[in-house]
Amino acid sequence: GLYLLCMRGSFSLSQGDTLVIICALLFTCHILTIDYFTTLTNTICLSAVQFLASAILTGIGAFLFEPIHVEALLQAKWVIFYAGAISMAGGYTLQMIGQQGVNPTLASIILCLESVFSVLAGWFWLHQTLTLREIIGCALMFIAIVIASIPQRSQTKIAPQS
Repeated sequence: GLYLLCMRGSFSLSQGDTLVIICALLFTCHILTIDYFTTLTNTICLSAVQFLASAILTGIGAFLFEPIHVEALLQAKWVIFYAGAISMAGGYTLQMIGQQGVNPTLASIILCLESVFSVLAGWFWLHQTLTLREIIGCALMFIAIVIASIPQRSQTKIAPQS
């Protein structure tokens, strides 16, 4: 489904596609890490530590690789606040809360719907057009999540009592 949604033309990976694959691998590590640590500690505290670590690492990266202008930072203060506090901190905190008690495989499949929601939001609010191929890709991804969510029957049979 994701292939139909994202790939155009032949199957060839560009630099951006390679970065997306690396990001997906790191996101998988993030989901597995959350699954492990949410059973050991308070979810809100874990989210706060993650938010702080992210702020420190991205701050270091910004100072190393970007020119910093105080005027530009002041002009963008509300955008920075939204991206950091609402989007990142709020989103990842809700992800951690929602992921508790959910199989990490199923959680990662559900979180893959982000691309479907992005495409549908672009179609709805920005009036972007969707091709039949993209619609089929969205439908396949949604069907896969529904199938993955269905509990499997136990393979062991109970012997009849006599």
